[in-house]
Amino acid sequence: MEAMWTRFLPHIAYLRSVIERGLLGDIRSLHADHMQLLPSDPAHRLNNLTLAGDCLLDLGVFPVWFAHDVLGAPVEVTGRGTLSETGADVCVSTVMRHSNDAVSTSYSSMETRGRNTAVVLGTKARIEIDSVWYSPAVVTVKPK
Repeated sequence: MEAMWTRFLPHIAYLRSVIERGLLGDIRSLHADHMQLLPSDPAHRLNNLTLAGDCLLDLGVFPVWFAHDVLGAPVEVTGRGTLSETGADVCVSTVMRHSNDAVSTSYSSMETRGRNTAVVLGTKARIEIDSVWYSPAVVTVKPK
């Protein structure tokens, strides 16, 4: 739980309350990115597999957790990544299907900066979370 403090942020609690009140309708999809320009030095912890380094473990875990939190456990997972010379993944993309047939996608990279936004799409409305979604951020509920 040390790294999962994100789940306790006020805007994430607000997002859950919007969903619980049915304001989004049936949730059909979710997308979240987590991209940072991090050290590429092969000796750095992030690039050393013996030190548990790679993009999925350090960055990708946040959008994957977010999808699991909002949509429940995935029933099908597809992933693609790019490996560095050390064998650590430097970027990873996921597509997950959840039990209610909603689909979540994410992209994480430690070789480029990104907008780091998130969106949850429902049949009645959508929630957009501004940059940086995994830190205190502005949440907007937009009707269809």
